[in-house]
Amino acid sequence: MFKNYFIIALRSFRRNRLYASLNILGLAVGIACFMLLYIYVSHETSYDQFHAKSDRLYRTVLHLKIYDREMSQVATSAVLAPTLKKEYPEVERVTRFMSRQGLLSNQNRKFVVDDLVFVDADFLDMFDFEFIQGNPQKALLNPKSIVLTETYAKKLFRTTKNILNKTVEDKEGRKLAVTGVVKDVPTNSSVKFNGLISFNTQATNSTMFKAWNSNFLNTYVLLKKNTDYQLFNKKLYSLKDKLTKEGVFDNKFSKLAALQPLNEVYLKGYEGANEGAQKFVFIFMAVAGFILLIACINYMNMATSGAMNRAKEVGIRKVVGSHRNQLIKQFMLESLLLVSIATLLALTLVELSLPYLSAFSGKQLVFAWFNASNILLIIALIFVVGFLSGLYPAFFISAFNTILVLKGKFIRNSKTARLRKGLVVFQFTLSAIIIISTWVSFQQFDYMMNKSLGYDNTKVYVVPFYGADNTSNKLQVFKNKLRQNPNVKAIASTSAIPGEQNWNSNAYRYVHQGEENSIVADVFLTDTDYSRFMGFKLLKGEQLSPNMRSDSSMQLLVNEEFVKKAGWNLRSNDPKDNPIGQKLEKGRMTIVGVFKDVHVRSLHYKIKPMMLVYRPKVALRYVQVRLQTNDLSKSVASLQTAFSDVEKRFPFAGFFMDQKFAKEYVEDQKRVKLFTIFSGLTVLVACLGLFGLASFTIAQRTKEIGIRKVLGASMQQILQIVTRDFVVLVVIANLIAIPVVLYFTNVWLDRFAYAASINYLVIFFMSGLAAVGIAMLTISWHVLQAARVNPVEVLKDE
Repeated sequence: MFKNYFIIALRSFRRNRLYASLNILGLAVGIACFMLLYIYVSHETSYDQFHAKSDRLYRTVLHLKIYDREMSQVATSAVLAPTLKKEYPEVERVTRFMSRQGLLSNQNRKFVVDDLVFVDADFLDMFDFEFIQGNPQKALLNPKSIVLTETYAKKLFRTTKNILNKTVEDKEGRKLAVTGVVKDVPTNSSVKFNGLISFNTQATNSTMFKAWNSNFLNTYVLLKKNTDYQLFNKKLYSLKDKLTKEGVFDNKFSKLAALQPLNEVYLKGYEGANEGAQKFVFIFMAVAGFILLIACINYMNMATSGAMNRAKEVGIRKVVGSHRNQLIKQFMLESLLLVSIATLLALTLVELSLPYLSAFSGKQLVFAWFNASNILLIIALIFVVGFLSGLYPAFFISAFNTILVLKGKFIRNSKTARLRKGLVVFQFTLSAIIIISTWVSFQQFDYMMNKSLGYDNTKVYVVPFYGADNTSNKLQVFKNKLRQNPNVKAIASTSAIPGEQNWNSNAYRYVHQGEENSIVADVFLTDTDYSRFMGFKLLKGEQLSPNMRSDSSMQLLVNEEFVKKAGWNLRSNDPKDNPIGQKLEKGRMTIVGVFKDVHVRSLHYKIKPMMLVYRPKVALRYVQVRLQTNDLSKSVASLQTAFSDVEKRFPFAGFFMDQKFAKEYVEDQKRVKLFTIFSGLTVLVACLGLFGLASFTIAQRTKEIGIRKVLGASMQQILQIVTRDFVVLVVIANLIAIPVVLYFTNVWLDRFAYAASINYLVIFFMSGLAAVGIAMLTISWHVLQAARVNPVEVLKDE
């Protein structure tokens, strides 16, 4: 019996090649898009789950309370990790994670290395990174040990073989023994590094490594089995109480450590960001569902619209004894067969597209075809799509009245027509939602890329200096050389660069209204030229000056947010309320000026309290050079020459500040482009369905078109009459989409620290116009073809 159904299905496809092809193509594109987005979303939601102990791994987050103000950050003190290990038996292992840009050299091969990380020996017992060489249990036990990734092992030694115990030199001149080589960190890891250095390599006897208020590294914790981390978080309250009793904290300022599950870090975001990748993952999941649903609706519409072509076939089958349930089985089998063919084509498209999607997204996207769960997914997809698409058409067609259809008096059911129109409206509503959402996401991305940062970072070239021997004298020699360069407009030095997030975040005490307070601020050590160089707008006070004395204390410039959080008032003349002259840390630091808020991180993060600190004897790592020429490559070459004259040991590793800052948005840019591509494919699938539906509809109206031509209707009038119904449906779809889009895009935008002001009126008008235009173009071909037919050919039998 099923063999017979199969043969009938193939014959039906052969008789209706165009519609079968459109159905297969539409379903194939829809299923392929769904599969690609499924693979992408699976990768995004799989972050950090490759670690065997991922369910027990946590990142420590600090919840800071300063009077009635609360904030959270992931930067922690170096003291926290050993304290957790000592005080809490639930903690099995703990590691500090201090990531820095560094330098590694082996003879003449020298490389500036991002994400060179100092970690405790427990790190490799907690996390599972695949070792090519070395013993993970022993690799980081001894000082001056380093584990390299495969990429950097090849860069430094040109091989990964037989390099254990060989040495590389870091920027401080330390000889580090290679104790291991690991595979490059997977792209679905939030814990990233290019090299791991044993934490005990650092000289940890400085105040920086002993102070609770110096936050400059991350802390990761492995809890013992069967430990409830939420109950453990409550127990961590005791740490705050203990430190308060010891006088480290007081009731007005406290730090409360809490654990965040590692597998939530990527999705739920980092310090200061409203949300991580989760807000984008939801969007891609919705688009995947929309595409698949639209493809199913296309099939339903074309199957029910083409029912008239199958009416006599159904009537004859009923006359010769076919029962309705047999007809339903036949049409369901046709649906499943067509979906199976479409799925095979879709899987081919996925296989061809996946390498390009991986390269575009910068992620290691793979799909294990012979994995049992993936095979089940494909089978489930065939049956779900097959039944969802074919169930209604099967019941609809099998219910035809035998006598009427055999007499050729098949009458279109008005309920079916309404349902078909409703489905068209529904699928174009989904398309309109996606089109408008894409437009909104573009505007938000454009806003983030182009919003004023509060300073000018164009034509600013940054030259990093490395090594403990880089004294202020060496930097001064380099600066003096640059001042003789006619292409150099201005020079400044700093300890940190906007966009790099390599500054410290510390807590500082001060007195306000007679009471002691504390405030957490991002700290930039700078020279006295930095603020003017960057173009920070001074709102009150004076710039940093080498000749200015403030009772022998360090000079500070602070931003507006610092003043606001501290409780001072820029407009006040009251010395107790005016920020100028206020002292921090019992007089060791003095505020001499206030500058307008600036963005030193991407617009995913809210502006935080920030200070510029002038310390004359501190060597600053970065020299910033503002160029005044359009021949930037020639100017950079001259900077490199000057650098080489001063620095013989380290390579030149300069970069443009604006390009470095733009890297903050690389992931956003990829996501928006990806969203746009799949949005376009969604519209394509919807148009394929509309194309097929229009073909059926116009085939039923050929006599009407012929009569109108005989009565003198022009081509334009015929086009207008026939397309009117479809255009009305598209307009209704856009009107329905408007409130839905308004709600969800506003919810989405609220998740950004800084959101664009969207002119929805323009977007709705333009997207509606685009939707109508696309629908008109899709339908017009059929209308013009029908209108060109000689009316005599159509009406000769009437």
